[in-house]
Parts: sequence; C-alpha cells; structure tokens
Amino acid sequence: MDNELAAWDDRQPAWEKEDPIWTLLAYRLSRFALDQVKRDLRQARRVDAETRDQLQRAIGSIAANLAEGHARPSTKERAKFYNYALGSAREACVWYSSISEALPDGVATAKLAVLTRIKKLTFGLTRKADAPRWLGPRKKPNSPPRPPPAG
Repeated sequence: MDNELAAWDDRQPAWEKEDPIWTLLAYRLSRFALDQVKRDLRQARRVDAETRDQLQRAIGSIAANLAEGHARPSTKERAKFYNYALGSAREACVWYSSISEALPDGVATAKLAVLTRIKKLTFGLTRKADAPRWLGPRKKPNSPPRPPPAG
C-alpha cells in the first residue's frame, strides 16, 4: 500500500502539494482513500446506490473535515472538526465492511487498513487539539511521575 500511496502522491498537482495541510499524513491518506473509493465502487458487484453514496460521503467527509479543522484558529474549533473527521472514518469502515463481499478479494481489507491508519492519526490530532495548554504534554501510560517544577 505504501508504494501505491507514493505513486498516487507523485501524481498529485503542485497546487495541492504546496498547501500546508499536505504535510498532514491523515489528510493525504484521506485524499488517497477518496480517489480509491471511486475505483473500488466501479469494481463492486451488487451494491445499492444508497450504500455507494453513503460510503463516498463518509470518505469525502474525512478529508473535508480535516481541511476545515486545519484552518481553524482555535484549538477548540480544530478539535471539533478533527472529531467529525474521526467519526466519518469510523462510518467509512462500517460501509466498507458492509460491501466487502461485493469487492474483489483483498480490496476491503486494504481499505480498512488505510482507514484504521487515518483513525489512529486523527485520534492523535483530536487529543493534541483537546489538550489543555496549562497541563503541558500528556503523559504516556505507565510513565514515571513528572518531577515538581523547580523554584
């Protein structure tokens, strides 16, 4: 998948790659997924129009909400849109799972892997955007306690 993503990335226009959001891997993966879903649905057998529409909308919503959140000035607003993107990624997993039998072998599994990666990255963005500034960085589980501030 990483070779396929790299090849896709190479084909993207300069205007898109020059946008600061392009550095956000979750966004690039969601754009990749949006391009891929169209191809996947052309290969799908026996999938009703409503399910096709729901899957495409969920995938498109991931990229759209990441883009909108990335442009928001406050962390609270960013977190809201990143959470929308996370919800859309979860919804897309449901729809891909529901049509897995209609797709060629391995297609749904590959797309669910991309969506899982997007969910993990987006969850990290929501945590970062939600973290109160006065608390400092979040501790990792089972990490030793922080020493008291000096002075």
